[in-house]
Amino acid sequence: MDREVTAKPGLHEVTVGIQDCAHRNVFNLTVSAGLIYRFSADLRALDVFNNSGRRVDRLFLNPNDRRTFVSLEESQRARDEQLIQRQEQQAAARAAEKQRKIANLPYIRKVGAQICREWPYSIGHGQISVIEVGYVEGVTNDKVQIRISRAYLKVAPNSSPGGFQPSIIWDDPMNWDLCQ
Repeated sequence: MDREVTAKPGLHEVTVGIQDCAHRNVFNLTVSAGLIYRFSADLRALDVFNNSGRRVDRLFLNPNDRRTFVSLEESQRARDEQLIQRQEQQAAARAAEKQRKIANLPYIRKVGAQICREWPYSIGHGQISVIEVGYVEGVTNDKVQIRISRAYLKVAPNSSPGGFQPSIIWDDPMNWDLCQ
């Protein structure tokens, strides 16, 4: 049921919700004189109409604060900024992980060191993590010889992935960590 509300120009707080439902959305809306505002069904957009009923603008929910509406350009810019920020955070996390691994290399390259690595394991329609545990048996300039003695599910350390067999491999030490 649409209700018409006449609002004076300025900033208004608008509460939108479904009758008999606990879920409500609260938005800040700046109203201009002579314009009519109508929310989209999903409350993610706000159509702006002039007095003759012609749509003159469409505003979108601001991805930064989820309480205000902005132009399409501002919405896209905010999404782009969020994406860049996530990418920068991921790059910083990868760099920190690489530095941590480099710092651990002298310990991983010692014969007898217990080392581990984590890798994804498919089960049905999902994936879980498997931890492989090995011991360094030999070292060259760029590889370590590893006797993989056991593997277990990260979420269930007493369970092994199906088909696991102990083995000896040569691998890059950067692919491994010290076991905790």
